[in-house]
Amino acid sequence: MRAGLKIAYDGRDFHGFARQPDVRTVEGEETVDGVAHYVVKSGVRRTYYVKATLGWHFEKVYDIVAIRRTPPPAYDWPVRVGKSWQLSYRREERDGRAQDFYRRCTALDETTLSVPAGTFLTLHVVCRDRAN
Repeated sequence: MRAGLKIAYDGRDFHGFARQPDVRTVEGEETVDGVAHYVVKSGVRRTYYVKATLGWHFEKVYDIVAIRRTPPPAYDWPVRVGKSWQLSYRREERDGRAQDFYRRCTALDETTLSVPAGTFLTLHVVCRDRAN
């Protein structure tokens, strides 16, 4: 019997699937309301990203939803220099507070980023509230 596992994710700020204190860890995948999510854990906080768009959807603290963005904001893939898109979502807090966000984002240019793991070509993306 042969078994295999293929894992792929951008791990700049992440530290694998192992549970580690005080670092963001890709904990796995979970389907919520029929939508597949990546789950990232840091301490008692879990953040859920929609797999299809990498949109930040909601956050749980001690397994209770603390913040939810509806619809989950997402980048318009593929992102490239000069591309612009709009984000429109409602942020709802556990205490009942809510705020609407309207943002316009643009990939301005490419730049290199050097970290201990190496030097990488990255995109410089700027998002502004639509009113600005």
